[in-house]
Amino acid sequence: MAVVYVRQSSRQQVLEHRESTRLQYALVERAAGLGWARSRIVVIDEDLGRSAAVAGTRPGFARLVTEVTMGRVGIVVGIEMSRLARTGRDWHQLLELCSLSGALLADPDGVYDPGYYNDRLLLGLSNRPTTTIIGGAEMIQGAADTHRQYRDDDIKIWFRFVPRQGWLPYDTEGLWATQVGDDLGRIRNIPFLQDGVAQDDIVRFETDAQGVRWSRERIEASGNCVIRVLPIPAGRLGRSAEAVHAEFSLFDLGGETFSSDLPLVAFSVPSDADFAAIKALLERGRREGWWHFEVGAATERWRNA
Repeated sequence: MAVVYVRQSSRQQVLEHRESTRLQYALVERAAGLGWARSRIVVIDEDLGRSAAVAGTRPGFARLVTEVTMGRVGIVVGIEMSRLARTGRDWHQLLELCSLSGALLADPDGVYDPGYYNDRLLLGLSNRPTTTIIGGAEMIQGAADTHRQYRDDDIKIWFRFVPRQGWLPYDTEGLWATQVGDDLGRIRNIPFLQDGVAQDDIVRFETDAQGVRWSRERIEASGNCVIRVLPIPAGRLGRSAEAVHAEFSLFDLGGETFSSDLPLVAFSVPSDADFAAIKALLERGRREGWWHFEVGAATERWRNA
């Protein structure tokens, strides 16, 4: 489908810039002119009068991210797409998602393919991950760095992987760890993207010339498993990460949520949990359209449960 995204940053702008609002709604004609049937054009305008300063206050943008992530969007039409790509991390991540899912972008001035090198330059997107050290803390573009730190003396260990087609546009993920040796860390977080690693696993890392710690191997498994649950907006739970946590509350699992825009919940399943009951709930939720799920790290006992 084609999505026309309409927004104004405040109620005052809605009142004072009515022509801008009218032009944004008129982008439906732009989508139709690009060949989209009107029945396949959806207008998302829930963010009229809402500030972009806080992502969680923009239900329209969150809905747009979900639709792109699910691979249901063929083109996103809006005003000044090349400028929006430079205005903040949220838009940058959305455009990277479009790149992976094959969605195009359009505004009154042109059509852009975020997977094409020249268009990426126009949109201001980087073409490779880069590492920058700022104030002693590493900031890696193209990286998932959304986990919370548990203790002041925790260290950040980075993991590399190949991004999956149609999924989040990252090829690295940073996890906090407790250092238990010169080059060893016990993982504190629950990975959103890195497979084969679970909370409390011990990994060996190597520190590069810039002081960034990169995982090299897992040397001790904790026995914990990782499951990831993404609620389906049209399902019984809506887009609520809290509702997902509530469904699993009986099992007393630790969990982390990716962001307010993408309510992906990663759960740590301890080795002594009721694996059979948890798997039954996961399958029920998928069968009844509550969520999508995947297993990020599994033990033999999980596979046999």
